[in-house]
Amino acid sequence: MPYKIHLAAENGEPVEITAKPTSLDIELKEETWSVCATWCRRALSDDPESFLAVTRAWPGREDLSLTGRDNAEVFSGKVTKVGFTDEHITLEAANPQEPSDEVMEMTVEGDAANPMQAVITVDNKGHGPVTITFGDGSPDEQNPGDGVTQTFHVYAVENVYDLTVWDVDDPARNFSNQVAVPFPAGS
Repeated sequence: MPYKIHLAAENGEPVEITAKPTSLDIELKEETWSVCATWCRRALSDDPESFLAVTRAWPGREDLSLTGRDNAEVFSGKVTKVGFTDEHITLEAANPQEPSDEVMEMTVEGDAANPMQAVITVDNKGHGPVTITFGDGSPDEQNPGDGVTQTFHVYAVENVYDLTVWDVDDPARNFSNQVAVPFPAGS
């Protein structure tokens, strides 16, 4: 597993949970990072200190943190939910992130197979989804603004287009760029 999981009680004493979770999900939803870790009760009970730390966790009291192989912290948040079944124990934790004041970034590249197709990626710096206006009169599309998800658009006519990206929640936060279609080979 690429992460080490620690659970710290109100006194701040962290306990490394050495039992490997059966699942570990990390996601960003509406500017809140969340982690959901589930352990098999049997595997967790092989480490009594970890078992006690997890089973005594209480929403709003303990902090769950993840560190990478280099021991750098990649997540820290309050436990928000504890779940027990006959076979599993689940902890959820969340950490609301303040959106950054950085300017959004947009990357536009041509598709290697189709020089009329734009491949657009938008990083809205934690501010959430964006609307993309392609400048050719076609309907706008949304992109999560996560800097990873690609939006594809095929232009019908060779031209220079004003491509504009708008923050869904704050239209004053926008970015425009001109793109020349067709895209050069290998762009």
